Amino acid sequence: ACGLQLVLASLESAGDAFARHSPLLVLVQDDLSRAVLAVAPAGHPPVLAAVAATVLQLYMVMHSELKLQLEAFLRMVLLPLGEGRGEIPQESQRIALECIVDLCRQPNFVPDLYMNFDCDLERPNLFEELTALLSRNAFPVNTQLNATHLLSLEGLLAVVAGIADRSAMAPPMDGAGASGDVGSDADPTEYVDCWVAAAAAKNSGGGG
Repeated sequence: ACGLQLVLASLESAGDAFARHSPLLVLVQDDLSRAVLAVAPAGHPPVLAAVAATVLQLYMVMHSELKLQLEAFLRMVLLPLGEGRGEIPQESQRIALECIVDLCRQPNFVPDLYMNFDCDLERPNLFEELTALLSRNAFPVNTQLNATHLLSLEGLLAVVAGIADRSAMAPPMDGAGASGDVGSDADPTEYVDCWVAAAAAKNSGGGG
């Protein structure tokens, strides 16, 4: 946990520099990601809390470089621990759900997840899996309402709020006729796929 706190401090102070320097980027993509995936699934609360804070900071400063790492962290750590089955401590489940909620509050997390995973036939449906987990946990079954249910509901509300905010910012579809055709003056807001754009830029740079 102490080592992760040092990493977190580095990301908070100079996180943008990591993506600009290849050795640091490789260190994050390979060594740091492997270390996180090695310790986080055990679900020890102090370590998991440090891992969750580090992953959230990584997404905030360099998410366009970490598509596969984010997929692995969600499927191997957050979703299983957030499910809370077996002998997973309730504190670990709470930390995992808090991390999911914090990610869902990031403006581009939900569209990133949906466009780059659920809309890709070769990738898992992470947005579907995440919202299904939150939906299951949001409603108490044969138990009293507790913090887990409220956190899951908070995550669902964050997802819906993000969709609403994005819809509110979209300009009106002017020029649409009765047949549904869009006129040449229409300027709909389009989602920018950050991961595909980053990969294309990297490939073009390597080709030069």
